[in-house]
Amino acid sequence: MSEEKLTLEFEATGERWDRITEFDIEDDFLVPSDAWSITVVDDQDPVGLRRKFRPLEPVRLYLGERLQLIGRIDGHEGVGGGSSALRVWGRDYLAELVDPNIDPSIRVTSGMSLADALLAGLGVFGITDIQGDVDAARAQKMGPVRYRTEQGDARRYIDGLSPDTQAMAQLIPPREVRTPVTEEVPDAKPKDNEGAFEWANRLAARAGFTIQPGTARNAVAVVAPDYRNEAAFRLAYPGNIKHGRARRDWGSLPTVVITSGRFVTAGLEAKGQWREVRTVGDDSPSALWQTEEGRRSLQDVGVVSARLRPGSPKAADLLYRPLYYRDDEAKTAEQLERSARRMLADRMRKTLEYTATMAGFSDPFTGTTYGTNVMAHVVDEVEDVNELLWIQSRRISHRDGGSSCELKLIRPASFVL
Repeated sequence: MSEEKLTLEFEATGERWDRITEFDIEDDFLVPSDAWSITVVDDQDPVGLRRKFRPLEPVRLYLGERLQLIGRIDGHEGVGGGSSALRVWGRDYLAELVDPNIDPSIRVTSGMSLADALLAGLGVFGITDIQGDVDAARAQKMGPVRYRTEQGDARRYIDGLSPDTQAMAQLIPPREVRTPVTEEVPDAKPKDNEGAFEWANRLAARAGFTIQPGTARNAVAVVAPDYRNEAAFRLAYPGNIKHGRARRDWGSLPTVVITSGRFVTAGLEAKGQWREVRTVGDDSPSALWQTEEGRRSLQDVGVVSARLRPGSPKAADLLYRPLYYRDDEAKTAEQLERSARRMLADRMRKTLEYTATMAGFSDPFTGTTYGTNVMAHVVDEVEDVNELLWIQSRRISHRDGGSSCELKLIRPASFVL
């Protein structure tokens, strides 16, 4: 089996097509639907080619025997210039939740489980199974994440990390034993003109989850970002990274996030009903504060991390960037705190975004296909990166006889729900 070989399967007949000259598959943990495009050829029957790859046809894409995507054909166009080749594109099956609206008569009542609420709204779209983890779908796409014992165990991937970064990895909160089957949701109803996926993802986010593809067309996985597993890959430059680029943008990082909510009072400050989440300090939930780079950058400039009351002057040379956010949909203090952490994480994410271009689609050491929602140890001697990072997105491409995979990575816990 060659990992470089992409095949498309027509679900209705089981027929597989492998005369594919170019392709791209893009998946991102933060984007509702994955996208794909392929270029197919049949010099003997170009008209039959166009009739075979019909728009809306349900298909599956495989690398070797590893299932990469379940979706449909959205459209196609001729390459032109006298060529019979056809470019075909589409999205995964979650696109069928993105485009249509949710039925406004759906009612979610207090005490319903998240799984039952989602089934009530998504059943008309063929979703009959709510999966509580993404491991099965991830295994279909990546294959087993394994380590050859003669080369050492998985811990070798973090041996080269700085002590500060190792400490950060240990401080990531333990994985909570929470599932959509047992998680209760508060009263909720669809908003006007709200999309089906938008509604489902909003409901899931209130409980700290996100909607991801499941193992079959009738299933969705309701999961949180996975930061606790060992590093699945070691990415290094010089080394297996063909090209690496780090982008650091601290311009929008707040020093403190202050949230309030109309329906939340328990545990909040009496005046103003504020909830604070700080970027720096021992009580900060920010993973950025645990890194050497984070403390070096934040301590040296003099940060005011607590909320200053009106009329409280501060020295002009100190950095004070409060972010005030009102969340009237939050029903509990826990949900309000989650909103504050999300606001902080959305801006903290930009402090380090690393892009790695890899040769091929799989780790040559383990044979595991590169995937999202897994950890990687990244060492780039030029870009000054030596950290455990989380793979947010992946784009695998093949053209002109060459294969590559572009990964986008961010700091763990700099994306929260």
